[in-house]
Amino acid sequence: MYARAFADVYEAAPENVRNMFTKRLFDVIDKNGDWSRAERIIREIERFITKKQGGREVQLEFARPVPLALINELKKRFRAVDRIDVSVNTSLVAGVRIVIDGERELDNSMARKLKDMFKKEL
Repeated sequence: MYARAFADVYEAAPENVRNMFTKRLFDVIDKNGDWSRAERIIREIERFITKKQGGREVQLEFARPVPLALINELKKRFRAVDRIDVSVNTSLVAGVRIVIDGERELDNSMARKLKDMFKKEL
């Protein structure tokens, strides 16, 4: 509820009063004792705003830390309104996994390739 209400108000508000809405959000979270959920609330707000602006949520998961230059080069392949999160997922063994809007996935990881290879042998 926090996220949807905040995203609606924030998007409609003029630039000069958006900070006031942000402060008020934190006041309400504090008043209701919801600090344990604050990170999740903020993620949902970002998701709503990204969707309203016509963007997509993109997750780039790498098996190991990669140079910033490579990350920036990959980010160029997406639109400016897309929200891009980069993380390290050691279970990938090697390679990259890209998930768009939590639905579409490009899994170019070694873990998936090994899984596919052994599945064919059975």
